[in-house]
Amino acid sequence: MTQTLTANTARANLSTALVAGLSQPFAIKPFPRIAAGETFDVELYLIENGAYDTRSGATGYTPRIKITLDDTTPQDGTFTISDGVENYIVSGAGTTAANGLYLLSSETFESHSVWAQKDGTHYIRRETHNENHAWHIVQADSATQSTGNAYLYNDGQNGAGPDLTGWSVDVDGTAAAPTLAVSIATTAALDHDSLASEVETALNALNDNTGPFGDSVLVDKFGNGAFSIVFDSVGNKSPLVADVAGIRPASSATVSAIVDGSASRREEQIIKIAADSLVEVATGVEITNGWTVTIDATGESFLRAVTVAQGAISANYSIELVADSGAVDVVARGPVILTPGA
Repeated sequence: MTQTLTANTARANLSTALVAGLSQPFAIKPFPRIAAGETFDVELYLIENGAYDTRSGATGYTPRIKITLDDTTPQDGTFTISDGVENYIVSGAGTTAANGLYLLSSETFESHSVWAQKDGTHYIRRETHNENHAWHIVQADSATQSTGNAYLYNDGQNGAGPDLTGWSVDVDGTAAAPTLAVSIATTAALDHDSLASEVETALNALNDNTGPFGDSVLVDKFGNGAFSIVFDSVGNKSPLVADVAGIRPASSATVSAIVDGSASRREEQIIKIAADSLVEVATGVEITNGWTVTIDATGESFLRAVTVAQGAISANYSIELVADSGAVDVVARGPVILTPGA
């Protein structure tokens, strides 16, 4: 059975924006109950008091309806954070001093990335050596020293990064040739309700205790799943990466820089973990002065939420209008009851 939703966009209070219809633009109407496992169509209209909103059903606008839990913070499970940087572990080299962890350097050589050995004087870098454009493991006084003191191994390839296998002994190296393994610095599993100090310690332990991107950080906590990460050194940083597959309810993480690092400013990033929407409709079929939208309550997150609760639960709905430009206008918001079955 098709239901009708009418949002009065002239209402300043979003919780009273859902109304009975065009002829009753001030009569508040609740969002319909949603039962687990059901799918139903909704005709959605936007009005401005006694007239249709010019955007309602218009090309260039898409309706979006979300159903979310009252509390979207992590309730159980663990997460990890990494800097996402591909470092390398060199092993098996006959010149044993060349083995070990190589961290991505802030310096470049011949316009290519350089990986510098942790606690050593060896580098992985791409350069021309004996007419060979390839990746080399060299011993040098610095990442940019040209030429290096000793050319130990090369992979014979001129790709964007070093190969993991296929290395051979170079002019100054000793057999056997090494192999490489990718190492992305990742924290140990962090509990869903970890303290700021625990997250800070885990991050600063990355990259052999040099921190994410080789820089230590300070961490503050705003609540479960929300952390401020301030880097100790100035400069721009790539976004950290949070893996929240182990968090319940099923969640997603966003990482954003609220202070962009520069040559004179330290970067601050915010990590926020929040439960996924139980229902999210991001499309609609245009009808006269509105859209037909399908509400689907058969998803895993919805079913888990009402099953765990073992009864009806209160959640929140939001109705948004997304313009082709990407601008989002929230036109209605309020409570909705979710039930285990029809």
